[in-house]
This record gives sequence, structure tokens and C-alpha cells, in this order.
Amino acid sequence: EEAQKNALSVQMAESLELVESKKAEGWQIVAQYVELESGTSTKKRKEYLKMVEAIKQDKFDIVVVKSIDRLARNAKDWYLFLDCLTKHHVRLYLYLERKFYQSEDALITGIKAILAEEFSKELSAKIKNAHKRRQLKKGGLNITREMFGWNKIGKDVFEINEQEAAYFRMGCRMAEAGFGFRRISNALYEAGARSKDGKKISEVQWRNMLRSPRAYGTVILHQKEYDFIHKEKIVIPEKEWVIIKNALPPLITYEYYKKIQECLDKRVKHT
Repeated sequence: EEAQKNALSVQMAESLELVESKKAEGWQIVAQYVELESGTSTKKRKEYLKMVEAIKQDKFDIVVVKSIDRLARNAKDWYLFLDCLTKHHVRLYLYLERKFYQSEDALITGIKAILAEEFSKELSAKIKNAHKRRQLKKGGLNITREMFGWNKIGKDVFEINEQEAAYFRMGCRMAEAGFGFRRISNALYEAGARSKDGKKISEVQWRNMLRSPRAYGTVILHQKEYDFIHKEKIVIPEKEWVIIKNALPPLITYEYYKKIQECLDKRVKHT
């Protein structure tokens, strides 16, 4: 991640230097879009979508980019982007090649876009396969996000955050008493419970936490994976899940967890 940030910093500096060198020709920076995500689809690339929207609003007449694969990782998105540029009379400058994109470049750039897409798929498949092998061998939890109720103190090593654990157990008692997730969320927010980033914990988050086997120390991996063909996450059959028991220090006992699930299930049936 740090290497990626450094690479982006270099690219940002290079593009700024290029525009600076062309000030005599009337070039100036209108906006700079820095994209951290680089998947095969543009749907989740917020900065890319902002740039496309700015093109449609005629906010600038030149887009400067290092190379084609910085814009799109599949041929479809590449040609849609070119169509957008053409419709709004915006020119594309590839600073690595020191040239404007021309219509006669369409064939070779299309091939490059296809190759970039295949490379991205192959790389992602290798990463996913390595990740799956680690999970199957139970060689690491691969938990990257902070979890309410625990503090990460080392690689795959967690300790209970006593204050957060107290709020979690309070939520369990409320669920046991028949309260819904909205009331649990509001009541615990009033009591002082906050997410790791200091925000209110939503009713959906409380439902997920109270339903999660992590509460009694079990971590379940490989429940979903990304399908590059359909460009969406798919649910993995339960028999293929990787279950790691005693992966975390438990916030509550397994017996109490089962009791809470029965209370939650009963409330669902009644509503």
C-alpha cells in the first residue's frame, strides 16, 4: 500500500511538471484526480467517475494521463471513455508517450486495453489463489479492518477492548430482553458506544456484530469472492467456508451466544 502511494505521488508530480512546462501554450491545471482503486471495473472508482462527470460538464478541454491502463482496465470502459471524450471535444494527452491520442491509435490502444484487462485478471487470480491457500491452511486470519470489541496488537493477534466489550455485552442483554436493533443502536449510542472512527454504530452493524460467531472467538473465512467475469461478489457454499476456532479472545461464551441467537430468531418470527 505504501509503495502504491509513493508511485501515485511520483505520477502526480510528473503530470504537474508536464502542465507547468506547457504554460506558454496556455495549459493550466483545472483539477487533479488521484485514484487509489485500480480494478477491472470503473463502477467503484470514485475519482474516475468524478473526472467523467467533469468532462460532461465541459470543465476542461484536455485530460493528461500517464498511460491508457491508468484510465481503464478493460476494453469496454476504454471505448466508452473515448466516446465521452469525442462527444465533448476533449483531447487526451498520454505524457509517457509525449503525444495526444489520435483516432488512428484506436487499434493499438484497444489491444493495450485488452492486454491490461487480462493482466489485471491474471494478477488478481494469483492473489486470490494465494489468499485462498493461506485460508485453507489456516495460515493467517487476513483481518485488515478494525473490529469493535478487540484491539489488534500484532499480526493475527488481538486483545479484548474492555470498554467496547462492555457495550457489546450490553447489546446482548438488550437483545435477550427482546429489544430490536434500532433501539439497541440508539440506546448504546446514548450510553457512549462509538465505532472505531468515532461514529454511531448503525442498527445494521449491531445486527451483524451480535450475529457474528466472532463474538465467541470463531472466525469464518472464504464466504465470498470476486467474480471477474460478472464483475460482482459471489457467495461461496457453506461447505467451502474456512472456519477457525479460538482465533479471537471471546467476548461472550458460545452458550450465551446461542441463547442470544435464539432470542433474535424468536423476535424475527414474531415480527
